[in-house]
Amino acid sequence: MKVGLLLPVFGLVGSAMASYDLMLIPGADGRVYRYDPVNQVQLGSFYGYGGAMNLAADTSGIAIIGTNAGSGAKVMRYATGEQEGTMIHQTQGRSLDLFGSNVLQVNSNAAAQYNASTGALIRSVPLSSAVAWHTGTAHGNRYTAVGIGAGNVISLQSFDLTTGVLGAVQSTGVAVTASTILGKAAVGSNPFSNTNLLCFSYIPAAGGLATARIAVDAAGAIAVPTFTGFSLFTYSTGIFMPAALRGHGGLYFYGQDSANVANARITRLNIATNLIFDNSSSFTAFGGGFTNFNYQHAVNVVAPEPGGMIALGLGALALLRRRR
Repeated sequence: MKVGLLLPVFGLVGSAMASYDLMLIPGADGRVYRYDPVNQVQLGSFYGYGGAMNLAADTSGIAIIGTNAGSGAKVMRYATGEQEGTMIHQTQGRSLDLFGSNVLQVNSNAAAQYNASTGALIRSVPLSSAVAWHTGTAHGNRYTAVGIGAGNVISLQSFDLTTGVLGAVQSTGVAVTASTILGKAAVGSNPFSNTNLLCFSYIPAAGGLATARIAVDAAGAIAVPTFTGFSLFTYSTGIFMPAALRGHGGLYFYGQDSANVANARITRLNIATNLIFDNSSSFTAFGGGFTNFNYQHAVNVVAPEPGGMIALGLGALALLRRRR
């Protein structure tokens, strides 16, 4: 046995587990790429769909893979790439969220809640028709949809995950540039004050690129949509908006690099101080580029299950053995 060859593999597995973050990124070739954003290491890939994909995943090892065709979503094991089933995917679904026992989807005018184990529809929630809905995310016991309403103003509407009771539309009073879209939303935790912020990218009416921050309580409710933001640099918005992804100690943003549009860019942010924890990383987009679709979304799994990371490490070990 070549011990010198094996040590780097186990070192890779250890560092990947230590990072407690595993990103799943859609490739233009229809594959889903596993990526450790802390150590900047690719951990293999598996086939998802032959078109643009939006992804959701959790620590159980399950990934939900939707497609822009709206023909159904695949339920897959992200450690092995095995498909476990399919479930309904809304026509023109714009955002996916896997939250506890729920899969949540939003399109331009409705949100849907499914049972994550069976794929059965729990409820379809008609959102306000006065708003074009772009994204949404769950926290506590509520799902909040985010969209653009009259006057190009960012608006919110949420419902209770247990009862389905829908709240009123909340206006943030913040306008965006006409005919633009919003990036994928996520709730990040402030590691210092233990508060939570709903974040997403948007193009302000004055131009540029910014990140919204809206306070959310432990139950997922937004009493008053107090809106603060900060500029987000080095991302292109030509194809899709940078996606906010949950991470340890804040958020990641994933999108297209503005300096080299053939590259993807990942930035890790502390949402409390606007400080970049680690330098942004830019690398050749997986699958050779980006699919021309506004709602292609990656996902980050916070604290992946150890078994999943071990499986990835063993896969890398098998590849090395094959090369001997």
